Amino acid sequence: MMKVDVIVLTKNSEKTLNFTLESIAREVPCNELIVVDGGSNDKTLEIANKYDARIIKEVKGIALARYVGALASSTEWICYVDSDIYLYPLWYKWVSRWAKDSEIVWIQGLTLEHSYTMMTYALSKTLRYLKWGCVSLSNSLIKRDVVISCKSLMDKNLNAGEDAVLYRHVKSLGGCVILEPKAQSLHIPDSFPHDMHAYYRAGSSQKTRHKVPRPWYIAMPLLLLREGLVRYLIVKDANIIPLFMGMFGTAYLMGYIGLNDKLLERFLKNLEEIRAVDPIKIKDIYREIISNFHLKALEV
Repeated sequence: MMKVDVIVLTKNSEKTLNFTLESIAREVPCNELIVVDGGSNDKTLEIANKYDARIIKEVKGIALARYVGALASSTEWICYVDSDIYLYPLWYKWVSRWAKDSEIVWIQGLTLEHSYTMMTYALSKTLRYLKWGCVSLSNSLIKRDVVISCKSLMDKNLNAGEDAVLYRHVKSLGGCVILEPKAQSLHIPDSFPHDMHAYYRAGSSQKTRHKVPRPWYIAMPLLLLREGLVRYLIVKDANIIPLFMGMFGTAYLMGYIGLNDKLLERFLKNLEEIRAVDPIKIKDIYREIISNFHLKALEV
């Protein structure tokens, strides 16, 4: 089986990292485990050392951390696994089978989302992946040279949406990206507060990158209405629509405007407090739901 370098981005990830690294050790024929850390002050690096990881410290910015990890790797194909992702059995078997196709350069697994706050939101997110695919590096197998050639990832101010930037680069090269739904993983945090924080970071990243305000970003709550409607059609829960326009749209604008940066960032981060989650139980919940779908790989 093809060995690959595995890149994990961390920052104060002690609550989930053991789950992630244990699943990598079990599922992936790892040539080298590379942890790119953004300045952790908890037990993250101690945990990484237990798994004999090569640690690259103090790399600021998610996109730059992805790029630095790729530079440090040496295998033709590399895996990105986020520090809050748990790989289910046979994950690598399903993603790696596509590596023989010369046109395919990036294979994504299917992420199962969960939420104690609003399970229909988490369900709508996973089923959206399953129906139409997604663009995510959270649990992916990708060609190293493709990542290295994407110089836009060297932007230290790009702290959200780096996977979309890489996707556009891959498409400009004529590469093929697929989602393999049989390669499944669990996103450990509650997806509702996690995504609220993600929208805040996205707004903050846009502000930092462009310096000069761009008026159309103020319309983000209206743009998110479309996503809310799509999710409603999937799970038939009308509460999802105002969720996108109201809470997520507001979080994005707060990040973009820079309202109480440190205080709000801390508040949103605290909302993501990790609670105990049973990966097997979550998969059992989804087993019956996704059994109605033909689990066929999708080109994204």
